[in-house]
Amino acid sequence: MPVYRLGRGCLLALLSLIILGSSSSAFAGVVRLEDLESRMLGSHPAVRALDMAVRRAELEVQQARAGLSPKLDLVLYGSKAQEAPKGKVYDFDNVPIGIAITGYEETYRASVALTHLLYSGGTVTSQVRAAQAGLEAAKADRDRGVEGLLYRLRASYLALVRAKGKAQVAQRVVELSEAYLTRVQAFFRVGMVPKAEVLRAQVALSNARLNLMRAEGAVQRAYAALDRAAGFPVPRDGEMEQPASLLPEELPQDLPDLAAESRAEIRSLEESYRQAKALADAAAGQDRPQLLFKGEAYRVGSHFFPSDKDDYLLSLTLQWRSWDGGENRAKARQSLALAESLLSRVEDMKLEIRRETVEALESLREARERVKTAEVMVEQATEDHRISLRRYEARVGTNLDVMDARVRLEQAMNDLVDARCDLLSSQAALRYALGEDGWGQIAATGKPVSKGN
Repeated sequence: MPVYRLGRGCLLALLSLIILGSSSSAFAGVVRLEDLESRMLGSHPAVRALDMAVRRAELEVQQARAGLSPKLDLVLYGSKAQEAPKGKVYDFDNVPIGIAITGYEETYRASVALTHLLYSGGTVTSQVRAAQAGLEAAKADRDRGVEGLLYRLRASYLALVRAKGKAQVAQRVVELSEAYLTRVQAFFRVGMVPKAEVLRAQVALSNARLNLMRAEGAVQRAYAALDRAAGFPVPRDGEMEQPASLLPEELPQDLPDLAAESRAEIRSLEESYRQAKALADAAAGQDRPQLLFKGEAYRVGSHFFPSDKDDYLLSLTLQWRSWDGGENRAKARQSLALAESLLSRVEDMKLEIRRETVEALESLREARERVKTAEVMVEQATEDHRISLRRYEARVGTNLDVMDARVRLEQAMNDLVDARCDLLSSQAALRYALGEDGWGQIAATGKPVSKGN
């Protein structure tokens, strides 16, 4: 009867395949993280919503700039009275001498009017600056929103890799349990072991199959979560390719400061602060004089199209509101209060970003140590399982020793799956904590930073 043994080298090779996946393009339908990212950025509804927010801010800038341009109006006017308007006629001594018709019973007027705000007290230019700052804030919010979507996609992708890895471990345990049950049944048939040992092996196999069912269910749930993060159904039959390169062991010491300087939230808050300051200037400008120019060329007549009289009119209007009940001053102070609030939030956000970066760095260092420890534990559990099988075959060990060793081996294999996936997840969390700008600065130093993680 052949003996089913799991060699240490074979087991480590299996675990490496489970965690890292195959990077060979010879496998059909390979699912690559960078391909999912590219497709998500082009089709995810949340990305489109973020793009529309930026587009709205662009149109607000366009609208604000229109306030600096002259306005041209074409006007057509018509009216009908019961009778033509009349007025008294006076001589040079201011004595009434009769009545004259001063208009038409039916009046038609066509005009072209040009109006231009020559001076607004800085209101319009401040509104343009506020809109431009709002646009930059919207772009920063869009960038951070996309980073969040990418992070959730990477986390879901790695969760699927973890689930698939544990499913493969569960499948391997089922195979080991089946092989062991076959051996115990062979021993029972020749009277070497009691029936109780066969029952224990059968229970262990049932538990292994139940764990496999649970692991396969976790894979399907992970696929559903990945579909939600990607915004489209991910192929179910493809190999999950993992980036091979990781961050170097030695990382720059100033990563928290780098993150605090490069994160999109800081740009968004700073631009929102400038927007609030500009709105305060715009409100203050409404208390200053407003100078308006208007030029109009028109034709008037009793028939359409009017042609009886044509003339033009040029005018300058200076308006200065001396009292508005404090409305404009209240608006300015409100915007200044908002600006001060945003400035305080910038400092608070920098502290939070530093905390997130430190937490991600420590998680990364911990995950690296866990991988080393888990690899050693797999080697030790593999050797322990091999020795337990040998002792059982030599009848100097019990089946409980074999099953306990197999449980420890299963735990060690799952721990290695968790450790390697946690390492990749910590790297993705660090990328999210730094922001794409900060991550790009690390990549620009020539250190091996993976593009897909």
